[in-house]
Amino acid sequence: MSTQTIVWIIVAVLAVLIVALVVVELLRRRTARRRDEAEQLRTDARQKSFDVGRQEALAEKTAAEARVAAAEADAKKAEADRLRNQAGAVGAEAASARADVDARWERADTLDPDTRERSDTADTRERAETTDTGEHVGTGDTRGHAETTATGTDPSATSDELPRHRQTVEHRDDR
Repeated sequence: MSTQTIVWIIVAVLAVLIVALVVVELLRRRTARRRDEAEQLRTDARQKSFDVGRQEALAEKTAAEARVAAAEADAKKAEADRLRNQAGAVGAEAASARADVDARWERADTLDPDTRERSDTADTRERAETTDTGEHVGTGDTRGHAETTATGTDPSATSDELPRHRQTVEHRDDR
């Protein structure tokens, strides 16, 4: 073989070796770059996992607060219903007591001879009156509800117009 052929074979072998070394180096660098990228992704995943864990904990805490608030709202609603029922019962009791008191007033008026004599004057006074401006100043039955002055009497009535039980200051609503 000629020297020139041997030189070309050596050059070709060296070229193949150089190409092989370049390919191997490129593969190593690619592998190292992928390892670095994978490690960066793992680091990011750890950080995000921590953040997500905090978000999940916050979501669970918020859900627990919502459950507590709902339970409190249910308790408040139940309390409101109970108080509404109690108010209805007390109101019914009060209405019954008011009817009983009104019946006693009527019975006292029926039995009192002075009341019968003054009933025409009292009826006249109790009729609704209006002022010049059209404002309503009088009402019907004022027993126990009358506006009182410092002396404890209805300011629009004189002592001659009032039966004895109306002259004493008894506010039925102040119990």
